[in-house]
Amino acid sequence: MQPRPLGQTGLSISPIVFGGNVFGWTADKTASFALLDRLLEAGLTSIDTADRYSAWVPGHRGGESETVIGEWMAARGTRQRMQIITKVGMEVPGNPAPHQGLSAGYIAQAVEASLKRLRTDHIDVYLSHRFDDSVPQAETLGAYDPLIRAGKVRAVGASNFTATQLQEALALARTDTLPRYAVLQPEYSLMERTSFEGPLRDLALAENLAVITYYSLASGFLTGKYRGEADLGQSPRGAAVKKYLDPRGLRVLAALDEVAGRHPGAQLGEVALAWLMARPGVTAPIASATSVAQVDSLVRATQLKLTAEDMAQLNEASAPASAEGARGPYDGPVSTATITTVEPARIILRLCKHWGHKWPVRYDEHQGQVDLSSGRVLMTAGEGELRVRLEGVAGADMPRLEEVVAEHAQRMARDETFQWDWARQGG
Repeated sequence: MQPRPLGQTGLSISPIVFGGNVFGWTADKTASFALLDRLLEAGLTSIDTADRYSAWVPGHRGGESETVIGEWMAARGTRQRMQIITKVGMEVPGNPAPHQGLSAGYIAQAVEASLKRLRTDHIDVYLSHRFDDSVPQAETLGAYDPLIRAGKVRAVGASNFTATQLQEALALARTDTLPRYAVLQPEYSLMERTSFEGPLRDLALAENLAVITYYSLASGFLTGKYRGEADLGQSPRGAAVKKYLDPRGLRVLAALDEVAGRHPGAQLGEVALAWLMARPGVTAPIASATSVAQVDSLVRATQLKLTAEDMAQLNEASAPASAEGARGPYDGPVSTATITTVEPARIILRLCKHWGHKWPVRYDEHQGQVDLSSGRVLMTAGEGELRVRLEGVAGADMPRLEEVVAEHAQRMARDETFQWDWARQGG
């Protein structure tokens, strides 16, 4: 198994990281030990877990996954052969009060709890599980500093951060000489592309961040086991994939069927993981299993090499809906305008980057979308013009938006920024 460099951390990980959320949940201790034995034998030695796993199960208090991993490493004497990734920040009833968050005091307690459960003296990668807007990022990064200096944590990273949040953390690390997030863990798969592709991926590439994707198989949908609503009862995760049973989801499954057919013996999930491993910016996907046979499938995925034709077919089938069709039509007010301007594509990029601090945005080279609380803004770049559609937003905002675009075009020429917040306009 050929390891992959983990960004700038100096560490290496497996080409597929095993998702340890199943340990102590859908896989009991005996089954978990069998899975871990096979993973080690196959050379898949990187495990992703979190202190929260599996607090969502009735009667669990969090830490169940870490406990199983720790017991296995102690029983087998395998700690030095494994790369352990765990997280802090989400609610863990079994951890000391306040049970969640990224404050310095809580991190100091939570890391000790994780180390104890894992039966180890160090964590290879420690991730902020989600952004905590109640704590300054400088405080969180500062909390990691003594842990790294003491050898309790080797590298730190962020999961579920927006590009703006991550950029702020990276800037603080530079200016205040604080530990730097070197690993990013976003959701990314053939079914979920827009949240990573765009500013987040651009930032990861520019900063040479390692990227380890979660929900890489879209909660199992990309294995092909869910073809209709009658299949949803096969797994505890069935309810989570219902949203994918739409024309796009079925189109992706059809493409996976065709690509798998060109690779004798390949399964759909293996093809989906091979696509991820070949995508720009991705270091390794996370994937899970509840049987040794499924672990063997993960091994095969690392050996599967997709052709350019395969990649193109999967890219096309999974392409997110265009901005105008991404969320469906609104019944409320709709207004449109064509604004003559210079470099419309660049204006879309800058607008989305600015508004992304408050609203969900998505954009590519020629289109942008801003999802407001009551509607959305759709933008398409033409030749010397910006086509705008406001849905669920008062049409009176269009003249003001035209002014913002004109003002921005002028400031862009001077390399200046601007401020305009939809929240103050009733969005």
